[in-house]
Amino acid sequence: MRADDTETGTGALAVAAPLLGPFLDGLVGDVERLRVRVKPGTSAALAARRPDGELLLALAYAPHAAAKVAKTARKAGDDLVALAETDGVVVVHARADRDLPGLRSLGELDGVVTPLSYNPQRRFVGRVRGGDGARVVRVVRPSEHAVTTRGARALDGAAGTPRLLAEQPRSGVARLSWVPGRPLDAGASAADLAAAGAALARLHAAPAALPPLTGTQAAPRATARLLAHLLPRLRPRLVRLAGAVERGLADAARDGLAAGPRPLHGDLSRDQLVVGPDGVGILDLDRAGAGDVAYDLGSLLADDRARGHAGGEVLLAAYAEHAPAPRPDALAAHTAAHLLRRSAEPFRTCRPDWPAECVALVEEVERLCSVTTP
Repeated sequence: MRADDTETGTGALAVAAPLLGPFLDGLVGDVERLRVRVKPGTSAALAARRPDGELLLALAYAPHAAAKVAKTARKAGDDLVALAETDGVVVVHARADRDLPGLRSLGELDGVVTPLSYNPQRRFVGRVRGGDGARVVRVVRPSEHAVTTRGARALDGAAGTPRLLAEQPRSGVARLSWVPGRPLDAGASAADLAAAGAALARLHAAPAALPPLTGTQAAPRATARLLAHLLPRLRPRLVRLAGAVERGLADAARDGLAAGPRPLHGDLSRDQLVVGPDGVGILDLDRAGAGDVAYDLGSLLADDRARGHAGGEVLLAAYAEHAPAPRPDALAAHTAAHLLRRSAEPFRTCRPDWPAECVALVEEVERLCSVTTP
């Protein structure tokens, strides 16, 4: 990932530069960068993986927060991997992620844990293979445990969703059933897409009591602010775009829901849908809540646009055969909002050409919102 381009917000990225360039490789050897989080001008956190599969957490701090470097290294103890105090960088084993204390207990599980995803200081997902088959283990911040398990608790396996098997709220650990299948990827057949549409209709019709989704209008503007830090030359366009997205969402909300509040996945994308022996399963309910089905379907369409997937119209047509379809204006507004939320993902996932990819996503949102670039 480039971190020295003057057009990519060097000032905002300065604190993250040691993690994104060759400095980190010189410190710990070659690593695969998985996901980065940045607080502009303050700190950065990077999830990285060594060739042997070991997960690392690399942290970088701005000079005004330099005291945290030694403190973090001291608290890591034997989990300290590398320290470059004068450069504000400390690297630890992922299990020393202080925001995810449950990671330290994974060694106590009955079975071998294979990491599936790691968002530093936010979430870990792994697959556990033991004598009783495969299970999923999730670790989040303890303060977020109740929110991230409420979907699985309320749906309890409905519509092919995972069941909550066990939990440790104080450490933020939850174990869930494994939903077998292959992802509904770019090469999905029309039959698979139609089955996915029917599965989503069942999810939205499930008798699950969930609280309303929150932060749905604030999230796109938060992403626009981050992207304006990363790509300052886009700031005026992002300000206009965030305003247009907010107006679209407000208009959709004012006109009312198409079919009343429904159970929602909350973060729907194709990689959350799997085609298995018992039909289509729906994974990852960490952000489940209640609201307009246009929110979920817009999220799926935005993911398709971001990844260049085709076939969304087949899925929507199948959905409409089983449940009331959302209003076109509401679907368009939520698609634009979700695509704006995804516009910083190329940076967050450490894509080599992230500036160009982020700009391309912003341009796509502009087309959806009919916002003209000056």
